[in-house]
Amino acid sequence: MKLLFTGDILIYESQDRGCLAKDGSRDYKPIFAQVKPLLNEADYVVGSFETTLAGEDAVYTHAAYSFNTPDELLQALKWAGFDMLTTANNHCFDRGFEGHARTIKMLEKSGLDYTGTRLSKDAHSYLVKDFGGTKVAFLAYTYGTNSSDNGVIVPAGKEYLVNLTRPQEPKYHRPLWKRVAGRLLSLVRKPKPSSGIVGDCVSQAEMASGRNRVYEQGMLDAIRDAKQKADIVIMCLHSGGQFNSKVEGYTQHLFDIIADAGVDAIVCNHAHTTLPIYQRGNCLIASALGNFSFAPGEGYWVDGVKADYSALLTLDIADKRIAGHKVDICKCVRDEEGLAITVPVNNDKEIETIKNRLTCVK
Repeated sequence: MKLLFTGDILIYESQDRGCLAKDGSRDYKPIFAQVKPLLNEADYVVGSFETTLAGEDAVYTHAAYSFNTPDELLQALKWAGFDMLTTANNHCFDRGFEGHARTIKMLEKSGLDYTGTRLSKDAHSYLVKDFGGTKVAFLAYTYGTNSSDNGVIVPAGKEYLVNLTRPQEPKYHRPLWKRVAGRLLSLVRKPKPSSGIVGDCVSQAEMASGRNRVYEQGMLDAIRDAKQKADIVIMCLHSGGQFNSKVEGYTQHLFDIIADAGVDAIVCNHAHTTLPIYQRGNCLIASALGNFSFAPGEGYWVDGVKADYSALLTLDIADKRIAGHKVDICKCVRDEEGLAITVPVNNDKEIETIKNRLTCVK
């Protein structure tokens, strides 16, 4: 049994335009056509879904840091071989509560599995799949939801809407004129690439926060519950410093407490680059798998950090345990028409370069 995990799936405005036909239909399959054979080697494929499906009325992606993609993306992902999408990430409320809800409804309509967000307290906070008698539990958690920017604050009593490792940041109250001016500029100005490396997504000081510990305990309780229902428990985590070449304080803290709770693997994303894959006791940790779908030079972008590469992590499941793993390398490139697509990397030198980034001595 082979479980495959990919890095972040982001779809930029240029990709939306490139997949739009003259008759108004959209086809995202060309983005994934060349990597589809690699995905099809696995029995079950999991991707980090870092966008929303809020519908056309909510305005499709037009800014560098706020995402909403047409529903046709799901058709392409299913066609390419995806079986599950994790939805707990910092962009899940990019189109508010309505966008969050519609994303879940579209996923359910598509038949794709998902975990990380939900619509009701009674819905599953994690997902258990039975693979020929071996039960695998998938959990997905995020450090935040960009609430300080988008102003979407989950009300008390509805914390179940998204699995969080800490409280949301408070809404940042910008003057009305700045908000209006920013929105107008985003409609007419080409998004500029990001220009800095972020040490971590959360201050290291928060590790001692009592409020954080409440959320962390909820996550640990979910892990404990999952361990009672499954043979293998896998945590899909959204955390880390963007473009950073190493894992720092807060995210390392999460790795430590999650591994100590007895999960079998942690698959982390958000860093927009590839980071070490290593063993910590009985837990396999993939620190960051990079950008599976990404538009080089747009939006989140820093030169020289290999942000256009990603790792495909395949876990071999045998005798109700993770018996081994392998890594394939892929890359986001521009095709002849300028569309950003994902392709396998076959060049030995490139593969060696990225795999060296995935190597860590503990």
